[in-house]
Amino acid sequence: MNKSEARDILGLSKDFDKESLRLQYHTQFIETFRLKSASLTIENSKSLEAKLADINRAFSILDGSEIQNVNELQFDFRFEKFEKKITATKSHRSRNDLVRHVENLIQQKRYGLALSILEIGIKLSFLEESEISLSSVERAINTLGKVIIQLGMVNQGLRYLNYKTGNYEKAQNYRRVGEYKLAAHHFALEMMLRESDVPLEDLCQRISICYFLLNDFENSIKIIEEVLPQITPRKSVFEGACDYKNFATAIVVSMNKLNAVSGKKFDNIRVRLKYPLCFKYLQKCHGNIDDALAILANFKNDSNAYEEFLNSLKPEPFITEEVDLQYSLSELEENYDLFEQPMKKSLIYNPK
Repeated sequence: MNKSEARDILGLSKDFDKESLRLQYHTQFIETFRLKSASLTIENSKSLEAKLADINRAFSILDGSEIQNVNELQFDFRFEKFEKKITATKSHRSRNDLVRHVENLIQQKRYGLALSILEIGIKLSFLEESEISLSSVERAINTLGKVIIQLGMVNQGLRYLNYKTGNYEKAQNYRRVGEYKLAAHHFALEMMLRESDVPLEDLCQRISICYFLLNDFENSIKIIEEVLPQITPRKSVFEGACDYKNFATAIVVSMNKLNAVSGKKFDNIRVRLKYPLCFKYLQKCHGNIDDALAILANFKNDSNAYEEFLNSLKPEPFITEEVDLQYSLSELEENYDLFEQPMKKSLIYNPK
């Protein structure tokens, strides 16, 4: 592929500048990736995958950069440089304006502008004169992951979203994208940390929900009836108020599923004898077990009710409608005040 072919692929003129290159590359790659994700045939998916590779090669030729992964969106920074800076950096004051502003852009669905501002901010943090603190850059990288995931690029987005985060945050991130097995694993790792600020009951409930969504009803109940009493005094379990009714509903469904295998009558007596801690929580939430078990009758009579309940536990779907990836150079320049001097001098790109 020569430069002329590369310009044609990205829809650029001969006198393009770096910002036009960035905008066209982001637009072409993201739109093609979203088409690939929605593809219904293997042939079409492979064709779009090849197109993604061509888009990345074209960008590499025109930008003079090395492709890290032909199937991923490329950015003008490298994590290994950031890691080196961590060990030798001086302390800077925090600059949270960048992330706050980008979050506002995300709410306005200005994804293209948000991506470019984040890319610039993260790249400029590598400069020696950078006034952006490491914690702010880490937040910017996490926010970049959030944007990428919303656009459907989950695997790449998770790496950024999980960057420098603890087990609990990683678990929450995995849960939000439907990776329930990984979420349960990281909630469990958090549970093993004695210094964790997250209550053990809360962690067990979250693990239980993950197993429930994996249709592993046995472990969904075991984490409450067997694991929780081993790590906290049994008599203090579920002494507080019921603050998660969805969890109460999930354990009712799990117990019913397990009981159906035995063929025995499922009533409040069996619940109390076989699942004493679950029984205690249901009492906290519903006042009496009969009201809790009535949920099952409601689901049986109304299949939509059960689907609505399941959807309430699952993450929000990725953006499926068309997204706004376009912005003008003047719009981008208006955002340069987010960055400290002398970094602004580095933001104006000369034509190729």
